[in-house]
Amino acid sequence: MKRFLLLMTFFLCTMALVGQSFAIEIERIKICKDVIDLEPIEADSNFDAYVGKLFCFSKIVNVAAPPTQIFHVWFYENAEIARIPLEIGGVQWRTYSSKTIPPSMVGNWQVLILGPDENIIESIEFIIGN
Repeated sequence: MKRFLLLMTFFLCTMALVGQSFAIEIERIKICKDVIDLEPIEADSNFDAYVGKLFCFSKIVNVAAPPTQIFHVWFYENAEIARIPLEIGGVQWRTYSSKTIPPSMVGNWQVLILGPDENIIESIEFIIGN
């Protein structure tokens, strides 16, 4: 009987961990030309073809179980071109990723923010023009 109770306790605890949702909210997401002191600089949704490098800034709140990891996934014309893992160390956290943008890659861009279980938490779209 003790063995049965021990196995049931282990099973229930395991199921609780497997079923745990990774509660993460994005309070702010910006595409910008720089990040200084963990704040986005020159945020916009349209950039010229010679912008050079852009950043995706995220302010994350309500992290249920830090430390954890999220991903910034950069897309150009619906094709994934970069997947960047970012460590989240607290219940509120500001982080960013960057991507060098060649002048030839004009068009529609998007960054998806994925949670630790790779669910989509948030997204942002922007345009690189001529």
